[in-house]
Amino acid sequence: MSDEILREMDEGLGIITLVSSEVNGEKFWAYVDIPPSKYNDFLAAQKADAPYTLTDFGDVLKYGLGSHEPPADVVEEMKAEYGIDPDFQDKLKNDVERQMTALRAPK
Repeated sequence: MSDEILREMDEGLGIITLVSSEVNGEKFWAYVDIPPSKYNDFLAAQKADAPYTLTDFGDVLKYGLGSHEPPADVVEEMKAEYGIDPDFQDKLKNDVERQMTALRAPK
């Protein structure tokens, strides 16, 4: 997608991502709402494994310290308020793997 299309999508769409990491040796988790136009830059920052500021990429919706995982009540709140699916990435990965297996199967 072009950068222009992604910027246009920013007005009505965000990609809610659960980020887990450590700052100064303390574990944290955060749900971040990232505009589509900034998502690729966010992924690049994560892959670079260098310090970055979450708010440079989006709005922090919820966060907590002391763990890499949000508490169950926060997950339920995020489901109710934003419609998140905590298992989305796993489901997507499994679906892609099934489709790739089907494509590779002899006909």
